Amino acid sequence: SYVAAEAFKDVNNVSYAIGATVPANTIVTTTTYAALSTDQARFAADASDAARVAVLKSREATTLMADADTLYAALTPGRLSFIVSATYNQLKAAKVELQINELSPTPALDNAAVIAAAQAAYNGLTADAKKLVTQTNVDKVKGLSLAIQLLSLPADSDVTTGSKTVITNARKAHDVTANDAQRAFVSPALLATLVAKEEKLALAYKASTLTHV
Repeated sequence: SYVAAEAFKDVNNVSYAIGATVPANTIVTTTTYAALSTDQARFAADASDAARVAVLKSREATTLMADADTLYAALTPGRLSFIVSATYNQLKAAKVELQINELSPTPALDNAAVIAAAQAAYNGLTADAKKLVTQTNVDKVKGLSLAIQLLSLPADSDVTTGSKTVITNARKAHDVTANDAQRAFVSPALLATLVAKEEKLALAYKASTLTHV
């Protein structure tokens, strides 16, 4: 710990006045760090934990984006006319980038809701704003969405002729719509489940035909 020579707030918005005791391992945002003078020497980037630093940067950026979005939403139509559309597109694209960055690269049904939300956020961007989202993040959210589509297919025992649409749509999404980078989010084991369901579907149709003879 140390005694603060200047007032500041930590990453959790806890305030420290001049003369206050600052606990060890206190974390500040990069913005706060840049504003410090004497006390700046008390802080350093945690090079031993890159993920921790990345989280802080993401948290700070998310706050800044939310503030900017709130200000933009509060503008009257007349004042909006003074805002360059490219600037707002950058804001919206950056928010989506942060949303996608936070997604786990490993698809799971437990994460289906947040993946769907990120995909919806990307889909909601204007064409110009979409161009500002990195291809890596576009592939990530689309690849994860594809994997969730396959994970959400009915169990083998539940495959019937009525499952044709969801199964054929999944195959089309994988083989036609997705690119190689997006297909990389579908493991060989997961793809094998799609093949198994296609075989079950074929058997269901065969059984249906025999039943009606």
